[in-house]
Amino acid sequence: MKKLLFSTLLLLMCIAATGCTNTAEEWFQKGVKASQEKKLDQAIHYFIKALAEDPNNPTFHYSLGIAFYDQGLFDEAIKEFHNTITLQPNHADAHYNLGVSYREKIMLDDAIDEYKKTIALNPQDSDSYHNLGLIYSEKGMLDEAASALKNAINLNPNEASSYYNLALVCGKKGLVSTEAELLYQAGLLYLKENDPDNALKVYELLKKSSSKELEQALREQLFPEGGAK
Repeated sequence: MKKLLFSTLLLLMCIAATGCTNTAEEWFQKGVKASQEKKLDQAIHYFIKALAEDPNNPTFHYSLGIAFYDQGLFDEAIKEFHNTITLQPNHADAHYNLGVSYREKIMLDDAIDEYKKTIALNPQDSDSYHNLGLIYSEKGMLDEAASALKNAINLNPNEASSYYNLALVCGKKGLVSTEAELLYQAGLLYLKENDPDNALKVYELLKKSSSKELEQALREQLFPEGGAK
């Protein structure tokens, strides 16, 4: 999910841009503080109070949607992201998080539509391409999945999970050599991210491949002192 992280300056800019009333501003500030402290029930309460004073503020609706999502209240989150988009149609993060919420509800076609809208608004959004790839793969649309994940990697070449998921897609397509190469890259990146658990998971998959050279190379990175698994 994309979160709202408000510095004092950003908050004041938001207030100036949206023309909040003082009362709405105060409730909103309390909601932001509660969100940052992970007090989501309070945050929801405060954002609703802010909206009671300023019901046409897209930032308030979006913030409430994020809080609902974090509470696992996906229907409520969907409603608030829709409200945000009604007021601000080009709100890319609202489209993105609407897609994420639809995914949680297993509304895959709706999620795809929202990720495509996000990409239209922000073509550099690697997360949307990545999530599109996951959904296409789940739907058995392997060519589309591979294309989306390649776009994610082109935009963010250091994201291990994109290599890993593209490897799985290539495996489903029978592209075993490409699968092994991508698994190796994913393993190296997981190690770079200080995520040895996922690196080990990738290594276990690589052991099942026909590429003993890549398996050996990743093993040396995982167990530099000569240990073997």
